[in-house]
Formats: sequence, structure tokens, C-alpha cells
Amino acid sequence: MTLVARTADPATVTLAEFLTAIEDAQTSGEQLLVFCTRTDTATSLVDSVHLLTDAKAVALTGALTTREREVVLSYLHMDDAPTVIVATDAYATGWSAPSRCTRVLHAELPGLPTRPMLIAQREARIRRLHTVPTT
Repeated sequence: MTLVARTADPATVTLAEFLTAIEDAQTSGEQLLVFCTRTDTATSLVDSVHLLTDAKAVALTGALTTREREVVLSYLHMDDAPTVIVATDAYATGWSAPSRCTRVLHAELPGLPTRPMLIAQREARIRRLHTVPTT
């Protein structure tokens, strides 16, 4: 898992950077969106957040049923919403992150030719929320 030690990939984060980002998000009242490629990684990251911090965390994966997905997505916008949202690439497109979500971290990235597009899609979940329209 790329959160344990510095990898050769500068786009991914270390465990220390991950924990610092969680602390910063808790202090500022913001949410942190963490992307990974596998459901088991998402589950492991949520478990790690619960074990290592007092932050709330939730996983958005393709393994959720339609009802579970609806419940989790509505929970993300509530006052007591989790600080950390861990999502697989199933959620890289097609949904809007909550307005308090201001930062994207990449826990792991696939070594695919479409990788730059995948990174852009992941980061677009929050970028479009914080763009001021010009008229």
C-alpha cells in the first residue's frame, strides 16, 4: 500500500501526509476525499482512519448496493458527515463531492496509459465545486 512509505510515485501520499491531511481537515471543518483503485484498499484505509485517529471515515466502493450508496451519499452532506471519504475509481465520475470537500489525495494509482485522465476525473469531483463562474 502506498500510504506506508514514500513511493517512486510523487502523486501518492505517505502515511504521515495522510494523517496530517486528516488533522488539517478536522481542524478546518473540511472533508478529505481519498481515492484508491481497490475495494479492499478502501476498506483498509477506513479501518486505519478509525484506528489511528478520532475522525469519522466512510468508504464509497462499487461493492455498495444501490440503497447503501444512497444512504452514504446523503450522509456525506449532513452536519455530522465524515471527515474522510475514501472512494474507489467507481466514484471518479458521476457524482458531486460535498461542498466541504476541498482536497483530493491519491492513495494508489493504476499504471495505465489513461492515468492522467483518471487523475483529472478524480480531482474534478471537488474542483468544479470551488470554481467561481465568470459572466
